[in-house]
Amino acid sequence: MASNKPVFSGEGVDPEKRAADGAPHELSSAESVQIESNEQYYSLGFWTRMGCTAESFKRRTVSDKTNQLNQTLRSRHMHMIAIGGSIGAGLFVGTGSALRRGGPASLLLDYIIIGVMIFNVVFALGELGIMYPISGGFYTYSTRFIDPSWGFAMGWNYVFQWAIVLPLEITVASFTIYFWTSDVHVAVWISMFLAAIIIINIFGVLGYGEEEFWSSALKLFAIVIFMIIGLICVCGGGPSRGIYSEYWGARLWYDPGAFRNGFKGFCSVFVTAAFAFSGTELVGLAAAESRTPLKSLPSAVKQVFWRITLFYVLSLLFVGLLVRSDDERLLGANPYVDAQASPFVLAAQDAGLIGFDSFMNVVILVSVISIGNSGVYGGSRTLTALAEQGYAPKIFTYVDRAGRPLVSTVTIIAFGALAYLGVAESGIEIFDWLLALSGLAALFTWGSICLAHIRFRAAWKHQGRPLDEIPFKSVGGVYGSYLGLILIFLVLVAQFYVAIWPPGGGVNDAEGFFKSYLALPVVMFFWICGYAWKRQGWLRLDQIDLDSGRRQIDWEAHHAEMEKRRNATGRFFLSLVALSTSVSCYLADWNETHVKNPRWPPHARFHNGQTMSMGLCLGALTAYFLWRPARDLAAAKDNVNVAVVMASLYWVTGFSAILYPGTKWMDPEYGEGSPQIVVFGAHLLGAWYGWVLEMRRTAHWAGKVQ
Repeated sequence: MASNKPVFSGEGVDPEKRAADGAPHELSSAESVQIESNEQYYSLGFWTRMGCTAESFKRRTVSDKTNQLNQTLRSRHMHMIAIGGSIGAGLFVGTGSALRRGGPASLLLDYIIIGVMIFNVVFALGELGIMYPISGGFYTYSTRFIDPSWGFAMGWNYVFQWAIVLPLEITVASFTIYFWTSDVHVAVWISMFLAAIIIINIFGVLGYGEEEFWSSALKLFAIVIFMIIGLICVCGGGPSRGIYSEYWGARLWYDPGAFRNGFKGFCSVFVTAAFAFSGTELVGLAAAESRTPLKSLPSAVKQVFWRITLFYVLSLLFVGLLVRSDDERLLGANPYVDAQASPFVLAAQDAGLIGFDSFMNVVILVSVISIGNSGVYGGSRTLTALAEQGYAPKIFTYVDRAGRPLVSTVTIIAFGALAYLGVAESGIEIFDWLLALSGLAALFTWGSICLAHIRFRAAWKHQGRPLDEIPFKSVGGVYGSYLGLILIFLVLVAQFYVAIWPPGGGVNDAEGFFKSYLALPVVMFFWICGYAWKRQGWLRLDQIDLDSGRRQIDWEAHHAEMEKRRNATGRFFLSLVALSTSVSCYLADWNETHVKNPRWPPHARFHNGQTMSMGLCLGALTAYFLWRPARDLAAAKDNVNVAVVMASLYWVTGFSAILYPGTKWMDPEYGEGSPQIVVFGAHLLGAWYGWVLEMRRTAHWAGKVQ
């Protein structure tokens, strides 16, 4: 009887690992170890693989005594880890204190700057992770391309970062319960949430992946619902029992103002934004335990753009529009712990939406537990990798038969007990110092990733390698990593500035300074320890090893996959234009500003109805011709040309609206019609770009046919 277990052919367990003629390529020793490790895993019983039997806790060893983690994460797990994996207390709770210190404009701008930074960091990490798959820790890129001593420092910095985040998130989850009741002591909730994290980690990486998938789905759903409700409230469509029952707009950007505390307030928000984005790099760590990293990692990395744009920037835009920056409720007992000071919860309360504030608190509760679980995952894998590199005691190399780094996981979970420090009055001071350790730790990790990418590209060029041999390239290339590194340096300078001269005025004392900047001396201490231990310094370009551990690529299959993705890009842009053409007129009619506007004369109302119908027809025609089957390349090109013409005609729907008296954009309340012109220009640009990509595709395939 045929076996139903997966077939493994090296890292990634994927067809691209085989040669074009179907014959398997010659496996490296690392790949052979991974095959043996995976075969051992799938030869076990189901409950043993799930970590629920005594047998599962026995040590796993393979022929060369190397321990290997499992490769059981699926693409859906990778995508959700990339999109929503790091959304937690930093976004839902920490933004309250950031809004109070810097105002809505500083909040939005700082998150955009950190977003640009993390965008380049994740793409650089994606390029390195696909080229050099490493099980357990991307700090090794610093060891390989920069300086082994610096890699030592970054590895231990990352372990301590997550070991401290774990008790923080457990504490936030425990205090979140106070929104409903305070009858039960907070220590009881800490114990319950710590037990929940232990249970999740019993199931190993699969438990982590499933928990992240469903919790991320809930977080993203909640943020989308919040943005929809926020749009309605800003337009004045909120319930009559709330404060958003009349047109709200951007009044809070005028009173109390867009900025608070001047330039100091602007600089002080950076550390909160960095804390909110912490964990984004986990997608690179999870790639080592993915079944098909060569496919899932690039697509997961590309999801980061949408997370930054939609789930951070847009949600915080609505937060800044709906919540006053001088609201006294933003002054929680601890800006990262008190969930009742969350601006998301405050906006729900002010809107008068019964039960929505409770729903947002449930989302915060799930989110912070999810981040705590991510802390166990990231810290344990990095600690195991440090031990395998000889940078930590060998006991941390213990990986059991279920694929769990058992000793490392137990060690990181033990740090969760620090959450009890927040219960006692005497522990608050210790807890604040622990928070100071993790405040800037992520910035050093991200900077190391950018610098490692720069050094990798420099060594690649120095050793005469062509860029075509890199299977996945960062969107910004080496310049994107330079930009990310420069932004990280500027953020560290800004934080140093506010650590000395805080927004409240005056000069900070030594205690206040180190609570804001303790991560720097800690990293320097690790760096010195690493150099004293290994006695290795900065690597020259000719010393960098570009071959060992490099992923074996079936280039024919890889190019075919890339071609398939490029083919879909043009249709993707044209489909967006078609969708926008169909719904834009209807969205513009929100809040009875067009057809039902009492100021409009009857002919103007009729004109707007005609505009809405015309937009729907043009969008439908664009989609029809774009996806219409074609018998040959000439017919396919004709379909694309007609679809582009239909998409480009969107300006016709609103051209007469600028000329008609009484329309929205000619109404004295709204001014001239320039916003429509911007929309028309965006549609034309999208249609043109989609047409260019589709013409390249048809030209490419015409050459193939010839």
